[in-house]
Amino acid sequence: MSRAKIATFCALLALVLAPGLAGAQPTCTGTGENLMSWPAVDPVWQFCWLRPQNSSGPRARGSRSATSTIAASW
Repeated sequence: MSRAKIATFCALLALVLAPGLAGAQPTCTGTGENLMSWPAVDPVWQFCWLRPQNSSGPRARGSRSATSTIAASW
């Protein structure tokens, strides 16, 4: 398969998947999870974060789960 065909396929795949990503929003339901949205109006980034004392890793490093989602709008 040529590079041009691969590039075209990847571009079409991105167009198909983009609308689903634009509507994605993380659900911060775990203990101590907080929702971060930037900017506050029409957010481009949204993710859940924990305070260090709520983290389960050593010396408050790490998280309990990967709950972040980046919602992109093009």
